[in-house]
Amino acid sequence: MRLAFPKDEATKDELFARDDESYDDHAEPIVKVYHYRGAFMLLYWDMVDENPLFTDAERQQVTQKIYDQLVYRLTRKDHHSPYRNRRYDEYKPVRPHRHYSWEALLAYTAARYLHKDYPSFDTAEGLRIGKNALEPLYTAIINAHIPLFWMGTTAELQFYYALLQGHRYVDHPALRDYARNLSLLSDLGPGNDDNNHRFTSLWTLLAGAYLAQDQALVEIVQNKKKAGVFSTKVFDLDGFRLGQSFWPAAAYPRDSIRENVGKWNFFRTAKPNASQETELQYLCYRSAPDRSGDYLLVDTKYDHGIRETQHNFALVNATLAGVTVLRGFENTLIPFGDNLADLEQPYGSDIIASGSVGPYCWVTGFVKDFNGFDWQRTWLAKRGEYLLAADTVTAVRDLGSARLDNGFVSQSYINSMTPAGNGDFRLQLNPSGDAREYTLSTSVDALPVLKTGGRVDRIGPNILTWQQDTGALKKGDVLRLVSVVRPGAPLETRSAALSAEAAALATPRPTLWNWTADGFVLREPDATLTVTGNVGQLGDGDAAATQQAAQLLASRPAPAAMAPLASASLPVHWRQEVATYAGVSCIFDDKAAIASHKTLRVMNLADGQILWQREVSGAIGRLAWWPQAGLLLVGCWDDKLHGWDAKGEARWTFTSEMAPEMQRFPPYYQRSAAPGIRSILPHGEMLYIGSAGTLEALDRQGQLQKRVYVQFGPLEELIPIPDSHDVLARRLVSGDPVLHRVSPELTVRHHGWGHGLRDYLGSFGYNQVMHQFVLFFRNGQNELRVANVFNGVQNRLVLRDADGKALNEANFGAGKTAAAVTNSYYDRPAMLDTTMRNAAIVDLDQDGAPEIVVAIANGKLYIFDQQLKLLRTLTLPSEPRTLAVGDGEFFLGLHDGAIVRLAAQGDLQLVARLSGAVLTLDRVGGQLLAGSAKGELLALALE
Repeated sequence: MRLAFPKDEATKDELFARDDESYDDHAEPIVKVYHYRGAFMLLYWDMVDENPLFTDAERQQVTQKIYDQLVYRLTRKDHHSPYRNRRYDEYKPVRPHRHYSWEALLAYTAARYLHKDYPSFDTAEGLRIGKNALEPLYTAIINAHIPLFWMGTTAELQFYYALLQGHRYVDHPALRDYARNLSLLSDLGPGNDDNNHRFTSLWTLLAGAYLAQDQALVEIVQNKKKAGVFSTKVFDLDGFRLGQSFWPAAAYPRDSIRENVGKWNFFRTAKPNASQETELQYLCYRSAPDRSGDYLLVDTKYDHGIRETQHNFALVNATLAGVTVLRGFENTLIPFGDNLADLEQPYGSDIIASGSVGPYCWVTGFVKDFNGFDWQRTWLAKRGEYLLAADTVTAVRDLGSARLDNGFVSQSYINSMTPAGNGDFRLQLNPSGDAREYTLSTSVDALPVLKTGGRVDRIGPNILTWQQDTGALKKGDVLRLVSVVRPGAPLETRSAALSAEAAALATPRPTLWNWTADGFVLREPDATLTVTGNVGQLGDGDAAATQQAAQLLASRPAPAAMAPLASASLPVHWRQEVATYAGVSCIFDDKAAIASHKTLRVMNLADGQILWQREVSGAIGRLAWWPQAGLLLVGCWDDKLHGWDAKGEARWTFTSEMAPEMQRFPPYYQRSAAPGIRSILPHGEMLYIGSAGTLEALDRQGQLQKRVYVQFGPLEELIPIPDSHDVLARRLVSGDPVLHRVSPELTVRHHGWGHGLRDYLGSFGYNQVMHQFVLFFRNGQNELRVANVFNGVQNRLVLRDADGKALNEANFGAGKTAAAVTNSYYDRPAMLDTTMRNAAIVDLDQDGAPEIVVAIANGKLYIFDQQLKLLRTLTLPSEPRTLAVGDGEFFLGLHDGAIVRLAAQGDLQLVARLSGAVLTLDRVGGQLLAGSAKGELLALALE
């Protein structure tokens, strides 16, 4: 009762410490409980409400709050409203939603509790809304558009409502299908290593098993009890836990895992508003009823607004003999006609064949009109031995150039993914302490791009992409490639090769692949597999084919190394070392401020001598010079902003605080998701600082003049608007790319700019636009223009006029995330794991019509004219980190320590190299100042 009716801030803080974001408002934990966090609240209360421990006054107090909760559900006006888009006004199948449907269900549970003793119009409406939302889901199998790792939470809706109806839905056909679909998504890994069920609760699995009479979900529970290699949270079945009341006394009669072994199983869902039609979401193949066998899971389509990488036909899990060798949506091929993606994307694939015979299984998908190509891929696995991919890519229009990105992503217990020296890659795994080695090879004749340990799906995998530049293509031109993953170390020669007629693979035995008009033929030394559509036939081995494969593999040359950049070294003006790393920089007067974690150093630009050094209490993430006040401003992780004069005298320290609206917003309560000063902008006589959804204005003495709430999410950048006294606030957001315009009086209004030519760029997933650039410039006609770069699931460059109207747009293809809000690179922002790394405006040919330069993580450098026509695409020798603009030229600092220059129509030139990734890069006067992740500072003289 004390926590249910908090009377002070300390009690609210205790609620947050216990339950984090379980409440929309910690002052009203009964009324404003966060929907799926509070599903059982009223059932628990119903079990104890007549206990003499409670007084009648307390019971009345709780009952009133339950009624208030019902009213809150039925009257809220935000995006959680169950009335949104009138979706539950009628009794008909509607696709469930992780917010609207749970809101409707909680309205139902509150109404159900109250209606027994206090029937009213409100309780009848709550029952109606809940019934309309959930009951039709038992007449048509409809799954939510939701990430794989949350699929259990959408099935939980159907299970929960069914249990509230007593025994009515036990062994119901619809619930059998929902339970089967959950079992199809499990790779039967131990603990949370079963990736698609790491958020599926014990209650969901055991209650679902009971309702469906399906032992498979019980077996998943037993697997989750076993601690996996990277498991941090598993079920402790030795203590009392929610859901154990459904622990079966005997095995259930049905087992959807064992019933579906040895064949492809299709995960279908009814189409919204057309429940008689279905669409395929996933399909899987399992060779054994336990972890010892093979498991393939294919995702056929991408749904807007979910937290997954955009994909069409992706092998999201490949487990061979119990070892997961590939996992993730990047196990796919992405073509780029004219080196860019189309604005109109297919977002789905057709399964044109699938089957199995003997030890083989295969599936073929087709994606039509995908960035200038029709793409067809066959995945084939031989039980416990190897996995291969065979691709056919056909140009659907004339292309001046093109690129094929053939991607592979490993998962959490890959110890390393390293080049083998012959063009192949070595995968070293350590599942359950049992060291394994695999070889990954492809027929692509190009050097791969390897990203290690990036934050994707919260695992930290290795992503390997072979990028093949094809040159010009005519409509109808066909390209083919093959790839293989197999156990064992790399061989002396590569394990995949291609000729005009066939492909060869070392599995490790020489194996020949031939495409046919309606299938393929696979020839191994001791067997031949002939596939026509869904039907496969086995035959004897073919010695001639084996010899042909061996010759093709042996004749494949080693990949050519990337030609080194032309060297045009700049004279070194001075070199200096600082401790740890150079993370953030600021140039002012004739000095350079360099931050390294909690240490600030101010140096003389003329000779690199350290003029003064200061230590602060929090990591330094932002620096700025305020010329009107003569102050160097230092923003820190601990919310402190320090002001020093040019001589190093401390003038003041200000501690930032969140606006009250942010303190009441649970996901960011107590800065839990966004610590630190995020942006600093001296603006005449006023100083603006941005933090967690909050903008503060200070005077020269560091005194707060005003504090305003902008919107949830850290204010990552404050941008002066040309020809105006207003400022744009750009947030590090999670799905909604809206900018805010702030007046000198600190009035805040939405500025929009979230749309491209045809798409709202916040509709592509949770991480769609967690980072963006807003660059103002004037074109050759002196018109104000905006280059607006979006980073995330989709990566776009939008050209706007001064009013924000989209004039043109370029699509760079799928990405993932910009980095977590609480990222570990606060004090090294150049290390953020973004797809879109750098963007700048530079007049390369000095003709008054500037170019737009964009550098992305895969090492591609794009140069557009002022109308957004692509002029050039260049390849960098390493991924970019920093960018600095000069007169008619620009410089890039790369991850491998190289500093490169590009001027006008010239080629990239290597001008210097540092001992670590280039994290700071500033052009000032006749110098270029660079700082590295190893603490090296280098001043280069510009000729």
